[in-house]
Amino acid sequence: MFLLKLLGFNPGPIRAIESAGIHLGWGWAGLILLLLALVPLIWWSYRCEGKNVASKQRRLLLGLRLTWVVLLAVLLTGPVLIISGWIPQKNRLAVMIDTSRSMSIKSQGETRLERVKKLFARGFIGKIEEKTGIFPEVFSFADNVSPVSRQEIEQFNFLPEGNQTDISGALRNVMGNLGEGSLLGVIMLTDGVNTTGENPLTALSNMRTPVYMVAPGADGESPDMALHLPKPPALGYLNSSLRVRGEVSLHRLATSAVEVTITRDGEPFATTTASFASDSVRAPFAFNIPCDSEGNFRFELSIPGVADELTADNNTAGFLLKVVRERLNVLAVSGRPTWDMKFIGNALSTDPNAKLTHWARVRDDRWVCARDFMPEKSVSSLSLVEDLKNADVVVLNGVPHQFLRPVEEELIKRLEAGSIGLLLLPSTSSFAELGFSGTALEKVMPVQMGRELWRGNPGNMVLPAMETAYNFLRLVDDPVENLEFFASLPKFDGLYEYGSVKPGAEILVNSTVRGGNDMLPFMLQSRSGQGHVIMITGAPLWPAGFRLVPGD
Repeated sequence: MFLLKLLGFNPGPIRAIESAGIHLGWGWAGLILLLLALVPLIWWSYRCEGKNVASKQRRLLLGLRLTWVVLLAVLLTGPVLIISGWIPQKNRLAVMIDTSRSMSIKSQGETRLERVKKLFARGFIGKIEEKTGIFPEVFSFADNVSPVSRQEIEQFNFLPEGNQTDISGALRNVMGNLGEGSLLGVIMLTDGVNTTGENPLTALSNMRTPVYMVAPGADGESPDMALHLPKPPALGYLNSSLRVRGEVSLHRLATSAVEVTITRDGEPFATTTASFASDSVRAPFAFNIPCDSEGNFRFELSIPGVADELTADNNTAGFLLKVVRERLNVLAVSGRPTWDMKFIGNALSTDPNAKLTHWARVRDDRWVCARDFMPEKSVSSLSLVEDLKNADVVVLNGVPHQFLRPVEEELIKRLEAGSIGLLLLPSTSSFAELGFSGTALEKVMPVQMGRELWRGNPGNMVLPAMETAYNFLRLVDDPVENLEFFASLPKFDGLYEYGSVKPGAEILVNSTVRGGNDMLPFMLQSRSGQGHVIMITGAPLWPAGFRLVPGD
């Protein structure tokens, strides 16, 4: 495929080439006849020149002329490159039914889900099959996505019991199961009132498959105001703080702000405000929870109702938070002292729950260990066996692989079991130079190490999308301001460029090292079994520590 593109051929929609061959418009017999006519003519013209040339040069010139004649004859016979291969067929359809609680809202004496049931009773699925020749795959979705059998379609015993409508997540789930390349389209039967997760407009703009929305509601319905809490925290650590983010949405309503009331174990805790921009129907809000005591705490959030509201069920949300006393044991190993490790150590020192054990190589035969930032006497050899037993996170920064070999098997075993995480930092030496090529640690990296090139061009960090699923990348509540904050961080000096990102790996942060819109990954993450691996390709990191996060 690459060779064809290099030669200027466009394979089009072919995904896998099975065979390729050249077909002549005149056929091979036509080519032979043409050569029989042209070759004697060229030979005769060559003999008629009568020039005295050396025999070696004569043979060379004759060969060049004959080659030119053969190529001319091939072009005259009309050569055509015929490629046969696999082209994905759009031979699947999906129908998705919303079974969230908002589908139980009644209008004109029947619920929205009952309207969908009537639609199916009138032969909705059969008409689709008749028009397309494809029997669609049917799914129900709310909190989760579930396939629906033909028998369940006929019985239609769905209950509107889901707590939310995650349109974006449900679409990605269905397309992942059926394969977006084979999907002719998706028909979604939903009201979309209680939408949570990523903004559906953003998700749909990134999909190639057409999605058709069918709304079972009716014009003239009552207004509605809903409180969304998509990812409430479940666990907190003593002497730390949690940031909780939510959203308020409006349906057939207009207001500038909505007050959100928060209670803890039934007692008033805090209030915050969701402020709406002009012509906006969704507004974010956020508040902090200081984890100053151990135990289980029930938090309830509520917004005021409105007259003639569709439903009051979506005006409240809650979650249970468990605060525990637990330390995070970080084991860091550095090939030499660096400012980046100093920056990470200073950041951990502000967290009373963090415990740092840092081994640094100060000379070829000297290692110094600092436990909770208190250095110990230097030793001649590195021993990580005991420290690895208690580690929750391992940080590797420029350490040659030979020093990790004694604990590599145990590290991979714990990583796959999910009892440890791995953070890989760049250094002045590439991973190949440090001896990681062909090792078990290379296999868990999120990149292919076949090509490892340092690009010494300053660049900025860029988030791949406005919405991020990771709280540590959501430093500012407003998504637009969060993007701008990352882009305004001090530039780093350069990064390592790798051949490709491994399947299943995810780019968390991009960079502008190449300039323009040609991005290179700055931070990636992948899974190894149950464990997480995060890799940072650019340096230095410490200048970013001088930039304060705006807000509280």
